[in-house]
Amino acid sequence: MIPSKTEKAEIALQTRDLSLSTVQRHILIVCNGERSVQDIADLIGPQVHSLVNDLFARGFVRNKRALAPSENSATLAAASTRAAAPPVPAKRRSLVMARMYLFDLMERVLGQQGDVVRQHLRGADTPERIGEAMCACIELLVELAEPGITMRAAAQVADMLPDEHQQWATRVRAVADSLRHVA
Repeated sequence: MIPSKTEKAEIALQTRDLSLSTVQRHILIVCNGERSVQDIADLIGPQVHSLVNDLFARGFVRNKRALAPSENSATLAAASTRAAAPPVPAKRRSLVMARMYLFDLMERVLGQQGDVVRQHLRGADTPERIGEAMCACIELLVELAEPGITMRAAAQVADMLPDEHQQWATRVRAVADSLRHVA
């Protein structure tokens, strides 16, 4: 199944529909009609399979593979063109995904004490502020978490950031590099 968002999902994301859990919103954000359910599970976790089925039943996602006949012929033509050239694996990089990853990590590490940090991440409304908030989270992890956790988190965030935000990846990696002697 290749899930893609429906108009209902787009509206639910814009209005922050309270009937959706945080993980369900994350799933909808990454449902772009190109990633399979397994690709999404690799990004978010194994619970994705049952949650996608629920979102499908509730009308938030549709199966992109179930196309109309006219779309099928266009899809077959595109598939034959793609078959001629070897597929190039796409980088899974997204500022939104990096922020969601940190949001969840901070919740696991800090629990209820992380409300201020999560509010800071949630309130960041420009790429510049998001980058600053992510760096602040990594710096906080240096103080509160084990070096191994911080190093893995910094590496994951840096790898998730798109090319246009590499200055933040560089800053995040610098924090991890400063911990190498401790780990």
